[in-house]
Amino acid sequence: MVRVARILCPVDVSETSAHAFDHALALARVYDAQLTVLRVSWAGLPPIAYPIGATMPAPVPLAPAEFEVLRDELRHFTERGSSASVKMDFAVREGPVVPMILEEARAIGADLIVMGTHGRSGFDRLILGSVTERVLRKAGCAVMTVPPSDRTAVPARGTRTIVCGVDFSPASLAALDYALSIAQEFMAMLLLVHVVDWPPDRPLLNDVGFETEAFLAKVQEGTRSKLRTLVPAEARAWCQPEELVTLGRPYEEIVRLARERDADLIVMGVHGRSTLDLALFGSTTHQVVRHATCPVITVRG
Repeated sequence: MVRVARILCPVDVSETSAHAFDHALALARVYDAQLTVLRVSWAGLPPIAYPIGATMPAPVPLAPAEFEVLRDELRHFTERGSSASVKMDFAVREGPVVPMILEEARAIGADLIVMGTHGRSGFDRLILGSVTERVLRKAGCAVMTVPPSDRTAVPARGTRTIVCGVDFSPASLAALDYALSIAQEFMAMLLLVHVVDWPPDRPLLNDVGFETEAFLAKVQEGTRSKLRTLVPAEARAWCQPEELVTLGRPYEEIVRLARERDADLIVMGVHGRSTLDLALFGSTTHQVVRHATCPVITVRG
């Protein structure tokens, strides 16, 4: 079963990161994990902000008094909710945000990073990526993303339904372990979803000698049976699993089902594709993260 002993929650003291902190706090409580709340300060601008060939000025380091102000703001920020039963520490770091988050995760041996997304879009998100998406591509541990549109209950107040996308790859099977663990902690219903990649505009034609619709129905039933074998018999007593096989674009179907079932969480595996590939095209998992309206945990295979 999944072990979550150290959780890292990077925050910028915005309302979005406050909601992510609520989720991190709840997960730290149920797993009895150490929670590190991180704030990164960086006065420098990214290279893209300067004209080509221009000399970039060095950022001005924070004075000790400024560090104290940031620490005080961080302590005040974490006073929301009940944290008395959670082992929590604080860290203020100075430097480029993404490298500092990844370095802190490695330094503390984080099993999970929990962070909010700000819903950025367009060229900046596609090519440069938000902080959250860049952490997703490079983090060596699982990452939980909490969208600004999230209206789900914080786990401690009742995770009812978990959607886990399964394509039978090692990454998705690792994600299933995570989903089973969380379902056990919260006694939640677990919906295992496999999507047969079949574009919605592609008709189900019964060509001569080949009945497409009958063939797909047989594939769906066989896949459902395969999904059933993935859940241990003892787990069925507490996670109420349901296996569902649909046709369509995988990320669209997973997001749709999560919305229809009012899911509190989606758990997905992420494959080791290249940074450029993910930046320009995106995998199913990254598309789910971008479009989901509930938190998503991504697990590397």
